[in-house]
Amino acid sequence: MADTEGGDVRLDPIEAWLRAAVADAERRGLPQLRPLLEGVAQSTRQLRAAEWNDYVPTGRPVRRSPEGDLSAEALGAKAEGGKAEGGR
Repeated sequence: MADTEGGDVRLDPIEAWLRAAVADAERRGLPQLRPLLEGVAQSTRQLRAAEWNDYVPTGRPVRRSPEGDLSAEALGAKAEGGKAEGGR
């Protein structure tokens, strides 16, 4: 996967890691690691793309949902059974 900005082609971090890891494994005479490394890269992409990965504990709402405010503060109050200050 690559992003193009102003004609530059840049690898996404997972692809860059995969290429470096495969090259290292081959340099060490371990080409059989390639399928395992590709599996780790694929799994990492899927985990990062997962819907639940939208939550970032910054204290600011990341997105709105039918459940209400998903800020770190509101989620903490929900977990404690209370209402967050300034909650929506």
